[in-house]
Amino acid sequence: IHAAGNVDLAKFTVGSAGARKLRLETAGASGDTQMWLYKGNGAQVAFNDNGGAGNFSLITVSALTPGTYFVKIQEYGNNGTLPAYTLKATWTSP
Repeated sequence: IHAAGNVDLAKFTVGSAGARKLRLETAGASGDTQMWLYKGNGAQVAFNDNGGAGNFSLITVSALTPGTYFVKIQEYGNNGTLPAYTLKATWTSP
């Protein structure tokens, strides 16, 4: 997040079998993130602030149906910057 007010978006697709045990997490040396998970139609699936290590975010979802999903990440308050962070997504196939 290189400028205050910016957000980052990531997109991923879950195949026809669906997904189980989704884990989305941000991490870094320093920073504070907020993270949202949305279905492709814009419906919010989950939100997290400070569920991961330090002030980073962690979203867990037990199951996802097939389709496209979006992850939105912003600096807490959306009024600062994040010099660097990582976004990691893991899940299992049913």
